[in-house]
Parts: sequence; structure tokens; C-alpha cells
Amino acid sequence: MEDIDNADRLIRVSYNNQTLQSLNEIYKSLNLNPAFQRKSVWEISDRRKFIKTILEGMPCPTVFLFKRWDKRRKCYINDVIDGKQRLETVFLFCKKLSPDKIQVSPERKKKLKELIENYNFSKLSSIQQKNFWNFLIPTGHIELKDESEGSNQGIADIIEAFVRINTQGRPLSNQERRNAEYIDKPVLKLAKELSKKFNDVFYMSSEQKGRMKDTEITLELLISINKNEILNKKSAIDKALGVEISNRELKTAKTRFLKICKIIKTLDLGKNTRFIRKTSDFYSLFTAIMELEHAGFIFHKNYAKAKQELSGFSSRIAEITVAHQNREFSYLKKFTNTPFYKYWSTTQKTTDSKEYRKMRCEILKEILLRAFSKKKDKTRLFSIAQKEQVWQRSKNKKCSYPCQSHC
Repeated sequence: MEDIDNADRLIRVSYNNQTLQSLNEIYKSLNLNPAFQRKSVWEISDRRKFIKTILEGMPCPTVFLFKRWDKRRKCYINDVIDGKQRLETVFLFCKKLSPDKIQVSPERKKKLKELIENYNFSKLSSIQQKNFWNFLIPTGHIELKDESEGSNQGIADIIEAFVRINTQGRPLSNQERRNAEYIDKPVLKLAKELSKKFNDVFYMSSEQKGRMKDTEITLELLISINKNEILNKKSAIDKALGVEISNRELKTAKTRFLKICKIIKTLDLGKNTRFIRKTSDFYSLFTAIMELEHAGFIFHKNYAKAKQELSGFSSRIAEITVAHQNREFSYLKKFTNTPFYKYWSTTQKTTDSKEYRKMRCEILKEILLRAFSKKKDKTRLFSIAQKEQVWQRSKNKKCSYPCQSHC
């Protein structure tokens, strides 16, 4: 078969069955959260079902461990490539692992603590406890063929194994895949760091955070800032990760990211507006502010008016959505030339295409310019000082009155 890669792999794999008791004995050597691993996505019901599987002696999928030498600790470590949440559940159940160590939201952590308090190993009968520790889990052991000190030969195969194993069952999200494939990229590390700031200004569910959606959007925004352009999401992120970004560029991107987040936080739009709940709308608002800020626009203290304008705009789009759902087409015809109808229409198909993103960005820029302009002069959205700043920072200066003395 032509699509088979016959290259000699730099890892070796062996299999056996291990009891939970034997896995418990090597607990200190297990690394449940290697850098390429995804966050915990199991719900409470998933953990209950797995414990039930063990107690009923039903079969369970294979756990894969990557055995490597840790120079700092001077011992062998077993990175959990697959089976993280199964092993988490086992060690939570026997209270060897604290719920505080699990990477989940505060709400889910609270539920997890309640579960373990009332549903744990100590509640089992002596026979059930014995059966629990004797339960056999199929285990795959992965090692590098070249284990000499300083050798990284085979690490790419380890990452490849992780991606392949985790495209079965509950598949990796795009960002979980990137987290594994581009583990050493500085821009990805920065996106993970700044995702906390993103979560301060955008409402995202625990499920989305668990699948690293917050890191994905933060990464996309950082790339947009660095390139200073609106991206076509479907193709831009992976392509950009293939290009090195300098430390200086990353520092600049971080500064601008934090500045824009501060502006959005000051707007205080609230969770009910689409800009704080829908990622496509948040991206449009973020890039509108990004472009204005890059052009030298000054966001002065008139945030109350901007909040009112954007909240009202969000409400009008909601009205259009309801009218469309109710098939009130005669009513909708009245608004086909309005900004909010044009904006709404871009959200109905290929939402994240570059073309539609640009359209939404331009509409939101007009709203922001109108809201933050001190003068109500319809022919001048920028103040004199703002125009001067934009002129000085423009690379291609072009006067609107080339033949007169206005310059």
C-alpha cells in the first residue's frame, strides 16, 4: 500500500497486563500531565462508569506509558501517553490523588470533591477491594531505542504515537493536536500563558476550556497581532506555527494583546452580548480594536457610550436572528441595508472566512469610531489630534487634497 510509511521507527513497544496494585506501586513514577497531554475532559458520569467497569470486571482499553530517564530526578519516569483520565480516576477513587491536582474548572473540581467524598475505595467491601486491586489493565510500554544521555532521537515518534492513539475514541481537538505537534513553539507556550487573560474577558464553558479552545483562540489572536492582519482561521494557524516568531515579536504581541484585553474588559459588555459569548464575534471585536490601536487611535474615557452602542448592536442582531427563525421575511426586508443585518448575514455561513471576518471588523470599527469620537461631526470620525497621529504612523501617506494647500 502506497500510503504506508516503512521508515524505521525510533521507538519500541511491548505489551502486558498490569494489575491496579502494580500501577499503584509505581504511582510516584507516573507523569499524568506530560506537556503534550490534553486537559481533563471526563465528566463525573465518565469517572463513575469507569469505576463500575473495574468493579464489574469488564474489559477496558489499553493504557500507554512512555518510559524515559529524568536527569533532574535521576530516575525513570512513565509519561502517560494514553489512559490519563482512567488512571486519574483510579487514583482519585483510592484517594491517592487530590482533586485539587486535576486540571478542571472550579465548578467541576467542586463536584469532583463531592463525588470522591461519597464514592471512594473505603466504601467497598473487603472482597470488592481485593477485586479492585487485582483488576487487570492492558498496558503498552513505549521506550526509545536510543537511550543514550542527551539523545532526542525518537521524540517525534512519541508525539506521533500520542496523536494517532488519541484520534480514536474521543478524538483530539485541533488545538489538542497542535499542543502535541508544536510542543516547543514559544508562541504556543505564550498562548497557554495568556489564555488566562483571555478567560477574564470572554465567557467560555468548562467543556471548551477542557478541550483547549481558550488556548486556540488566544494563539489565533497572537498570530493576528504579529501579522497585523485578519486571518482565515481554517488554514492560518498551522501555517503560522511553521514559521519562527522572534522573541522581540512575541514580546510586542504580548504587550498589545494585554492592552486590547484591557480595553475590552473596560468596555464591560456583560455575558449577554454576543461579543463575549461567541468566539467569531469576539475575534471581530478584538481585531477591530487591534487595527484602530495600530493606526494610532486613542481610546479615551468615553467607554459608556461604546458599551451602549455595542450592546444595542448585539440586541439588534438578536432580533434579526429571531425574526429569521420565525420566517418573518417581510419584516427582515426592511433591514437588509442596515449594518446589523449585514453583520448578521456574515455569521450564517463560513463564519470564520477571511472575507466575512473583514466585513464584521469594518462594521465594528465604524461603531467604535463613532462611540469614541469626541465630536459629533459626521464628516470627521477622528479628532484633529487623532488624524495627526494616524498620518504620522502611515507608511503610504496620501493626501485627500493633492492639488490644494490643505497639506
